[in-house]
Amino acid sequence: MKLRMACLFAIALLGLAGCTGDNAGSQSAPAIGRAADPYQATPHQATSDGKPESAPADADRKLIRTARLELQTGDVGKASARVRSVAGEFAGLVSQENVQQQRADLTVRVPAAKLSAALDRLAEAGEVRQRELQAQDVTDQVIDLEARLATQRASVDRVRALLDRAGSISEIVSVEAELTKRQADLESMERRSAALKDQVELATITVALETGTSTVSDSSGFLSGLGAGWHALLISLRVLLLALGAALPFLIPVAVLLVVYRYWGRRNRPQQGESAPE
Repeated sequence: MKLRMACLFAIALLGLAGCTGDNAGSQSAPAIGRAADPYQATPHQATSDGKPESAPADADRKLIRTARLELQTGDVGKASARVRSVAGEFAGLVSQENVQQQRADLTVRVPAAKLSAALDRLAEAGEVRQRELQAQDVTDQVIDLEARLATQRASVDRVRALLDRAGSISEIVSVEAELTKRQADLESMERRSAALKDQVELATITVALETGTSTVSDSSGFLSGLGAGWHALLISLRVLLLALGAALPFLIPVAVLLVVYRYWGRRNRPQQGESAPE
């Protein structure tokens, strides 16, 4: 009887120990699982919709796009007109233009999203000699400048609030001077921000046009030889005049000495009727 009771007591103890172990395991398992989950977002990484924050996408990058296009054309004037027409087609503008008889340089501004299409259309104005495309990432500069603008605006608002509470004339003068300084800094930042946004929104294309017909048509023939001979004659005359001008200061004293020498020789030369002394 005692042996039977002892066996039952041992079995009960074993069952109680097993239940306790299962409960401890069930309580500790979630903690282990949470610690091992690498995708669990921390408070500073989570967004309002529960998704983790990420770096700006490529589409959100702020890029300053520039391009250069060198074209050879038979008529610089018509090619320049074509460039202006293409700029208007893409809602752009020609910000700078220098057109000569055989060469023209134009600066075209077009929306950055239409840069590739605009380059293809501009290339139709002549024969492409060179085509360059560059992009500068200014995302960090834009973000930093926007943050500084927000801080500066808040600073200006605080100084304005102090000006409203100023009581004495000295306080008013001091606060107004500080407000003027901070407003000037704010306006400078706003101009920089506007210029940076303009460079991001509008791409800059430098178009160089040059005629290539004169070297082919005038490279041979009678007119070409005549022009080369005339050019050589002008160069020879120019060199001769330069040499004469350089030698003139020395020729004048030599000429004076020669005149004096001849005059002195004539005076001391014996006359034909005179006889030499005995």
